[in-house]
Formats: sequence, C-alpha cells, structure tokens
Amino acid sequence: MAHFPKSNVTIIGAGASGVLLANALVKSDTPLSVVLIDPKPGRGVAYGGGDPDHLLNTRIGNMSIDAPKRSGFLDWLNIFRPRPEGWSEEDFAPRRLYGDYLEQRLRDLENRTPGLGSTRVVRARAMAAEQSGDGWVIRTDVGDHIRSETLVLATGLARPRPLMFHGRDAIEALVQDDPWDEAALRTLPLGGEVLLVGSGLTALDTATAIWRRDPDAHVTIVSRHGLLPRVHASPPASAPVLEQPYPTTARELFARLRAAAEFVEGDASLRHGVFLGLREIGSALWSALPDDERLAFLRHFRRYWEVERHRVPPVQAAAVRGALDDGRLEVLRGRLAEARPSADGATARVALLTPSGPKAKSVGRVINCTGPEPDPFRSRNPLLLDLIAQGAAAADPLGLGLHVDDDSAAIGSRGEPTPDLYALGALTQGRFFEITAVAEIRLQAERLAQRLLAREAVQPLSETATQPAPAND
Repeated sequence: MAHFPKSNVTIIGAGASGVLLANALVKSDTPLSVVLIDPKPGRGVAYGGGDPDHLLNTRIGNMSIDAPKRSGFLDWLNIFRPRPEGWSEEDFAPRRLYGDYLEQRLRDLENRTPGLGSTRVVRARAMAAEQSGDGWVIRTDVGDHIRSETLVLATGLARPRPLMFHGRDAIEALVQDDPWDEAALRTLPLGGEVLLVGSGLTALDTATAIWRRDPDAHVTIVSRHGLLPRVHASPPASAPVLEQPYPTTARELFARLRAAAEFVEGDASLRHGVFLGLREIGSALWSALPDDERLAFLRHFRRYWEVERHRVPPVQAAAVRGALDDGRLEVLRGRLAEARPSADGATARVALLTPSGPKAKSVGRVINCTGPEPDPFRSRNPLLLDLIAQGAAAADPLGLGLHVDDDSAAIGSRGEPTPDLYALGALTQGRFFEITAVAEIRLQAERLAQRLLAREAVQPLSETATQPAPAND
C-alpha cells in the first residue's frame, strides 16, 4: 500500500478525457497536485488493442491534446511513429498509436519541473470514495487510500451489456460479449461463419480484425436498423442547417433535418459538411428538447444520427464494400431471437427475426458489438455504483451516464450538486449529448480546469505535497 500526500485534484480515468483535463490543469501558473487513477493509463477500451487495422474515426488533425497546437498529434507521429510516406492531418491513425501518444503525455506530465506542482499516475482501479471534511478519500483495489480536495470522474463508458436471447445458456461457450478481446478472436475457426450483433463502428472494427486473420471468413451483421456508418468525405467546411429557435420535439427535429438530406439509392443521408454544422450546435439542440422528447429521439432517431456522427475512415469503408460485393459480409435488419447448439457444440444454429421473415444460420461465434454501455447501473463500475449508493451521484434520467449540471458538477440524489465532485467526457452525455469527440471533451476539460482553478478551495501546495511519495510498503 502506497502513502500519498493529499492532492488538489484526483481524476478517475487516465484515458483521453482524464489526460485532457490533467493537461489543462497544469497549463496554469497555480502549482497543483494532480493524481490520475487508472489500471491501464492511456489505454482503456478505446486505445487498448494492438490491431493496426483498428483506426481512429477522426482525422489526425483533430486529435491533438493541446487546442492551440492542432498539429500536436501529427508532429508526435512523424517523430516517434514515422512511416515511409509520412503522416498528414487528413490521415486516420491506428487507435493503438493514439494510446501511445496519451501514454507519452502522461510521462511528460509526471516528469514536470519540481516546484510547478506534480502529476502522479496511480496504476490501480478506484473502488470506492467517501467525502471527508475537506474533500474525498478514494480507495483502490490494491489498498491505497488517496486523499483529494476534488474528485473528477473521467472513466468513459463501460463495455457492452451482455447479450440476452433465448438459448444463450446452451451456447455460452460460443458467445463473446467483449468485442475487443483480441485473444478470443484469434481462436475463431478458419473459414467459419461469425454473427456480429450491432452494426456500428465496433462491428466494423471486429469484422476487420476477423478478416485480417482469416480473409475467407463469412460475417453476418444484424441490428435493429441494419444501418452501417457513413464514410468520411474529404474534409468539408461546416454548413449551418438549422436556425433558432431550435426544434422542441424529436419529430420536428427529424423533419427539419430530413429536408436537408440527400437521397442516394433511396437512402437519406446528410452531406458531411451539413452534419458538421449540426455537431457544432448539437448540445444546444439537445438542450432545447424536453426529457420526453429526448427519450423519443433516443428511441426512434438516434441510430440515424449515429450513422452520420460516427463515420468510418475511407480505407476501412473500402474493405467493407469489397466484403459486401464478394459475399463475405451480409448486413441484416432484425434481431437475434434464439440459438441452439449443434450436436458437437462447435457451432450454434441461430434464429434471426427480420422484416422479411425469420432466417436461420449456423455460426461458430456470436460477438456482442452493440457498443459501450452508457447506463452507470449496468456499467459494473464499482466506484460509480458506490457513489450512487451514497447519494453523492445519480444516473442521468435517460441512463446516459451521470446526472450533471452545466458546469459538469455531479448532481446527487437530492437534486443538488455534490461539493467537489465532477464528471467529464462520455459520462456527461445526458447533459451535453455531443461530448464524445476529443475536440468536444478538450473544450469541456478546459472549462472545468478554469472552474477548479478559480475555486477558493484550490490552494498552493504545501512543501510536503511536492515531495515524491514513499515507496510501496
């Protein structure tokens, strides 16, 4: 067990959100002690894999940690991860390289000049936290007790909730709920049939990983809408499409957007520039909808928004198109209803309910690609569940992360902000909705850093707080 001096700010999560906040805090002249707690700093779900074909779905030029320096990630790649043709702002880099970039920034923060504050990364999992008289005490899974004036939750979203369908127990060995488990993907029989449940970026990443190992594998994707993500176009200028007053019903919002859509082969899509303009006002559009209309949007229109919002890089889209053309990929609208094992248990016979009637397939694996779980009650995150049980935090009314106010302060069970407790990034999408891209979280992190720095509770560090922590017991 390590003994740590009290910190000014402790950030739970050292992925992109946590690193962005730590980076924003240290840019101040105020010497702060910042602690980040994460078992896999810089990695997590988004950047923890090693597959080089898993690409960021945002261009390199939009992924810099420092807002004024748009070329930050680009420069780092060309220095530390060069390739013969060089990198450009318009390229899409492998996700694992962005994890390397975050890890390097954490090392830079930890090695800052003494006297300017300190940044410490604790490689552990935060299990519980309780309010003390002047802040928080956080307990980790290795027995550390870390004291902090302010606690910021930047854990991101959880892995998908387990698939539910009739007969799952009988084929449990063939069900993979973690689509990012690369070791499990390597055990797939060659030349077999795989069913992916979900049709977003996770499904395309998983299909790409399968074909990298086994180009002849046949993949079936099934989802409620049967829609694949749109493809990134050349970087367009954003184009405003909605003017105030913004729609106050989900149906009105959908109707006004549909008027700006283009129809290609009977499929409505928004021009990329138009959607970029919508993203710039995404939080304002969301705020204009009452809770019941937000629920209607989530139920009926969210998937249409997401296929525009979460686009696939052109090189990956070309691979998917090739697989569709040669029959290695089939995309179905429907749901997985039932499964039964074969006589030897090596495959399963699955029943898919589609608008054109039931379809039966024999598959060697069912992989859950439904996407990250936003509901903290289903997240299995012990810290979030502990804070909710205490009443210090509460789930967003629609299950989209935590309930927060406009300043990212966590709202407790009594409907009031809990002192010295904040959330950042995807955990706050119930309030801000459009808060999943680095550019959006970077702005939120800078605003939160300014708020924390301005608070009277943030005091210059004592002399002991700048000293290295003692070695582990």
